[in-house]
Amino acid sequence: MKKFILVSLTIFGIMAYSSLSGQPGNDNYGSATIIPHTSGWTSADAAYTTIGATADLNAASCWNTLPFYNVWFTFQATGSQANITVRTGGVYGTISMINAAIWQADGITEVTCNIYENATDNVIVQTLNLVSGNWYYLSVDNNFFANRGTFSLLMETSVDYDYYEGAIEIPHTNG
Repeated sequence: MKKFILVSLTIFGIMAYSSLSGQPGNDNYGSATIIPHTSGWTSADAAYTTIGATADLNAASCWNTLPFYNVWFTFQATGSQANITVRTGGVYGTISMINAAIWQADGITEVTCNIYENATDNVIVQTLNLVSGNWYYLSVDNNFFANRGTFSLLMETSVDYDYYEGAIEIPHTNG
């Protein structure tokens, strides 16, 4: 009986380790997860992960590393602008040192990119140059093995005040 329990626990442990260390479904460009290009769309909290992911295609021009653990998403543009936030911290996830980029449909031609400023920051990638109806890809990566983790996404269809087009009007009043 002891031998049966030991063998059962060993098999269970191997199966649990395999499922925890397996690659995410969107580990490569060809199996990108479809997300909507809809303003205010948010994923479930900590819905995605770079744990178990492997390098795929190129690093974006602003990244300070090669791709290590990138995962892929795709969306069909409904307008010319996109503002995607890769969220981390608290309920949003555990990933740190985020690299993110938007690519044209070939997965090679970069549209825009951004990286973390501080290790645990959210990262926003945004652009004014999408063609409505075209498909685009988002890759999310992180630096170093210890920084892999879960994350959430937020999609907006207009840029923020980092761009002229997203400027916030400040009302002028006398006095």
